[in-house]
Amino acid sequence: MTNTKKGLRIAVSPKKCDPYITTSDDRLQAIEPTSGNPYWQFLGLSSTNASDWHNKRLFWDTVNTGLFAQYSNPATSTKPVKLKAKQFIKDFRAFANPLLSIIAASPNASADEENIFNLVLNVNRPHPSKTHTKIADLCITGWKSGLLGSMKATSRNDHVSKRASLVAG
Repeated sequence: MTNTKKGLRIAVSPKKCDPYITTSDDRLQAIEPTSGNPYWQFLGLSSTNASDWHNKRLFWDTVNTGLFAQYSNPATSTKPVKLKAKQFIKDFRAFANPLLSIIAASPNASADEENIFNLVLNVNRPHPSKTHTKIADLCITGWKSGLLGSMKATSRNDHVSKRASLVAG
């Protein structure tokens, strides 16, 4: 359940998940114009990954007989069908999330992949804003025992008072 700037990568609602499955599979099966390779290969997935994704899409999205068609049709949308759709989405999310991490780490992924797959590329992830500099002073740490075996640590440098303090930097 990796979160992104837009929420979950893959929605849990069947109506929201349906366009995701079709759009993402369309992208993976399309041909990348510069290399002439399918996008699944261009983004670092294996042919097995791509065919598994496509087969799941066919199971979900086949007209009249697919799981989403059964879920959407009031005549066939029974409790077992609804449970099966929810289980399919749960299984699809478990299958797709590791592959989405591969896509996010791909040097070939672009802003289009961010939008289509609802992820944040590794190059666009925020980096920590804190700088860490080493403390040049000698630090002295003291320990005091507390209740039930807990310990309390205090630190100071060697040329300041005997009280605990933050060292500059």
